[in-house]
Amino acid sequence: MVKALLWTVALVAVGGAGAQTTPFDALFPGAQVVARTGDRAARQGMGSFAYALPGRGRFTVGYLLTLTAQSPARVMAVDLDATGGQPEVAALQPAQIGALQQVVGRTAGRCFGATSAQQAAVQAWVGRTNAGKSDTAQASFGPVTARFERQQSSGLGYFTSTYRLERSRQPGAGTWQASCTFKF
Repeated sequence: MVKALLWTVALVAVGGAGAQTTPFDALFPGAQVVARTGDRAARQGMGSFAYALPGRGRFTVGYLLTLTAQSPARVMAVDLDATGGQPEVAALQPAQIGALQQVVGRTAGRCFGATSAQQAAVQAWVGRTNAGKSDTAQASFGPVTARFERQQSSGLGYFTSTYRLERSRQPGAGTWQASCTFKF
């Protein structure tokens, strides 16, 4: 029993042979960091990136990371939040959804090991959920479980779309081909 427990801990620590790790901060080249902070005790990282859109527009995507206790911390789940630019309009604008599809797809691949075909499927799913009437959805793409939730603020009426990505298994419980890290 003790040997099995030690073996499991060792597998969790290494995350699988040949695994590719990416610092979360380096995941989105060309994006401007708007905010970044972390809480080691709560095992969370949070912040936001701004993306340039055609026509001099900017689009900000916020994130909340659920992290392991390792050093550097490994990302176990990512919540990506995007708010549309117009009150009372649930769907994001085409340029915004295009940027968000890239962010969600890249996160699924680099942080959770989704293949390029699975990343494309995740991106298509993001487009469908954004355009759809439902305010919740869930899907699985290989090792990635994705959840969507859209909420309207009670004040100005803006809608926020949240896409949560997480690995369907823990590190060491199957092949963990890619992961992201976060340094406090």
